[in-house]
Amino acid sequence: MFLNESRSFKYISEKTQAIADAREKGGAALHADEKELIAQKIMDLLSLGDFNIPTLEINKDADEESVADIFVRVNSGGKPLSQDDFILTLISVYWYEGRQKIEDFCRGAKLPIGNSAYNFLFQPSPTHIVRVAMNFGFKRARLRYAYMMLRGRDFDKKVYSAVLRNEQFNELKNVLDKILNIQVWKNFIRCIEAAGFISSKLISSENALVYSYVLYLIGKFNCGMNEAPLRQLIAKWFFMATVTGYYTNSHESDMESDLADLRTIKTGGAFADLLESKIAAVFTGDYFEITLPKALANSVARTPSWFGYCAALNILNAKVLFSTLHTRELFSPTANGTKNALERHHLFPKAYLAKIGITDDRDRNQQGNFAFIEWSDNIEILDTSPAEYMKSYRAKISPDEKESVYADHALPDGWEHLEYTEFLRQRRSLMAKVIKRGYERLIQSYVQ
Repeated sequence: MFLNESRSFKYISEKTQAIADAREKGGAALHADEKELIAQKIMDLLSLGDFNIPTLEINKDADEESVADIFVRVNSGGKPLSQDDFILTLISVYWYEGRQKIEDFCRGAKLPIGNSAYNFLFQPSPTHIVRVAMNFGFKRARLRYAYMMLRGRDFDKKVYSAVLRNEQFNELKNVLDKILNIQVWKNFIRCIEAAGFISSKLISSENALVYSYVLYLIGKFNCGMNEAPLRQLIAKWFFMATVTGYYTNSHESDMESDLADLRTIKTGGAFADLLESKIAAVFTGDYFEITLPKALANSVARTPSWFGYCAALNILNAKVLFSTLHTRELFSPTANGTKNALERHHLFPKAYLAKIGITDDRDRNQQGNFAFIEWSDNIEILDTSPAEYMKSYRAKISPDEKESVYADHALPDGWEHLEYTEFLRQRRSLMAKVIKRGYERLIQSYVQ
């Protein structure tokens, strides 16, 4: 349309006036700022012919090493790429079929077709698989070093070697065969489910999933652990890692430290002893009595401690408050229709708290003020005090069940009559005890 058109003021004015005339026929006028905008847009279009697109021509005789290096250098000068991207590029250049295997596995995790990696908990991306491969196969948590290894870096001589590169890619092929094995992957997912995390909505850290899979693979293939004790061990590890936010901050440094500790471990017993000792170092008495209740003094909806509490309810096979159903049944993704089957309910309703002068949502939405109930019950409780609505809801809890229901839902006896801040203080302590009981249940017997 604009080919060979002049950029003269006359041409631009004519086009602007044509648009103004069309606007007037519709009964409206073209404002001055709109005329200026139209003129500028026309000028921009006419200037496209002079726009230079930078190009880089690679000699046809360039080797694969040079092509990969050029790609990385060019892209690092624009939008920064991650080390995962660089590693995936190397795999594409030197082992295209391997890149396709990774892509197919990740695609299968999203679609329930045939014998695929599909599951309700985690749909890994290619970058997740790269991280698992580098951690498990090359014992490198910091991916920049893993990238150099795949390129054939000799760290002693500080040079790159095609021989070393080929050796590393041969190792990568062996590693991916284990990582992308569908049965191995599904057995790992069972570890996470056994830890009470039966829905993706309960997963607060993908890093915890990735690194737990690395440890599962090390325990299985490097240390020869049997499936049942390994499943229990990884369930306990993931539970600890989630509750404490173990991989939340410097996750590469934390995993690098774990991998360093594992370098001399060769047997299943030594592997289990090491992970057990690391869990015990975090899950101390002070952690459950002091640190965890403080972590629950929070109004953020998604926190590690809250998800740990939810998982503990599933481990303990707790019933939903005021219901005969269990939390595990209603947390399941298959339980939801157009409405979530399970909802977070304010034990002290927000409207009631506003009536008594507590209007800040940071106070009203404290994690200690939430319990799970069925959504049909939730819509019935509006702005009444807990002492009032519990008159009718107490009948839904039989006397024989009251003690266990109150224990599972961390409810102090007579909680509905407590002053709000005192209720929160007591309940946070009881919630920490529920999380501890959930973990202890994982210890008691092998996960079947």
